[in-house]
Amino acid sequence: MIQNMASLNPSVRLKGLLDYLRSFHDEDCEHCFPVELTRQQIANLVGLRVETVIRALKKMEQEGKIKIENRKILY
Repeated sequence: MIQNMASLNPSVRLKGLLDYLRSFHDEDCEHCFPVELTRQQIANLVGLRVETVIRALKKMEQEGKIKIENRKILY
């Protein structure tokens, strides 16, 4: 977790947080874990600005790492 948070790449930080949150979830299917945090809460947890989190999440969605449906993040 510390290695992810020490990264300068916002996508690596977000992926580390999402992996950590998903580790408490039992299902292993792709894009079935709903992230119940606001973008502001995610930004506070990873130490980034909200705008940076939004841009990084959009980029991750285009890469197919996450899915955004009705403003909800599915990982």
